[in-house]
Amino acid sequence: ISLKSLRTGNKWEEISKINPLYVLYMYGFWNSESGDSDGDGYSNKLFDNKPLLPFGDTIVTDEIEKESGFDAKLTAETISLVNVWMAITSELYKAVTFCRDGTTSNDRNPIDDAAAFWFGSHTDPDVTTGSSLFAWANRAQSEFTGFDSGVNDEMIARLSSLQDTYASCEFTTGDERKDRALGMKTDVEETIKIMTVPLVQNFIRSLASMSGMTTQALNDRDNYLVLYSLMVLPLISICDEITFDDIWEQVFSERQGFTAATFSELLKMVQDRLECLGITCSMVGRSLEQDDTWPECVDNAPSNRLELAGYIPATDDSLGWSKIDLDISTILSFIVMEAT
Repeated sequence: ISLKSLRTGNKWEEISKINPLYVLYMYGFWNSESGDSDGDGYSNKLFDNKPLLPFGDTIVTDEIEKESGFDAKLTAETISLVNVWMAITSELYKAVTFCRDGTTSNDRNPIDDAAAFWFGSHTDPDVTTGSSLFAWANRAQSEFTGFDSGVNDEMIARLSSLQDTYASCEFTTGDERKDRALGMKTDVEETIKIMTVPLVQNFIRSLASMSGMTTQALNDRDNYLVLYSLMVLPLISICDEITFDDIWEQVFSERQGFTAATFSELLKMVQDRLECLGITCSMVGRSLEQDDTWPECVDNAPSNRLELAGYIPATDDSLGWSKIDLDISTILSFIVMEAT
């Protein structure tokens, strides 16, 4: 098995049919600076002057061949995120497809594969060393406080629940099986949101280090910020392209001039758009490095309802309907990428 096939499968074109998150990443990367006037479909689009679909190959190759030289730790983390993290999302969506189509098998369990990719060979629940995503999430969490629950605790619970649901798919048929798969898809999307939390925590850590806002600066902090920007920012592009373009420009073109003011501006922009990633401030928590100069992240409380262009809703239910424009934007991204 190659890193390339791990991320996209043996048939590249299948990834756009199985994993909607992969399509959103393609849309975000294409929207960066690589030809917004291209026609529909991903086949003629570029990322960093290379074909868009295998964007992970480009990111890993660029990391290995960067001008500052090879960094084994950073390269391992890049591979873990671009290849293994993405492979987990694909395995979870494959489980939904197998359940819906009635093709589940005792010989092939995508939930077990996703769990294996996440936990690696670790058996110690407190491990923070090594290249597994389990250890990576523990490391990220160790630098934050005040979060609702631990990422790995959530992953254990959610993967166990998905395993039970997947096993039950074998004994359902017709509409019941389709309903089971639909519910499973919702659970998969909630699990991926949990997986996104350490990405944001590491983005904040990298941004703070790059801006001189931490007591201990990261080695190669420049390229760590690049990595976590690549993993976080495309998810913002769907619901706010203007903000995405603004942050992208500052991170990839102007980061040499980062100051405390730049840090506060960029962090606040990301905090205000955590909903684009499906997560909340309370899920991310508060950095142990945070002081009064950092912008405060506050989730929208029901008592402080969002004002819609001057109109203040009287009920919470309407806020869900107000996001229909985001659904339309997501549908548009799939049309542009010719994803089905």
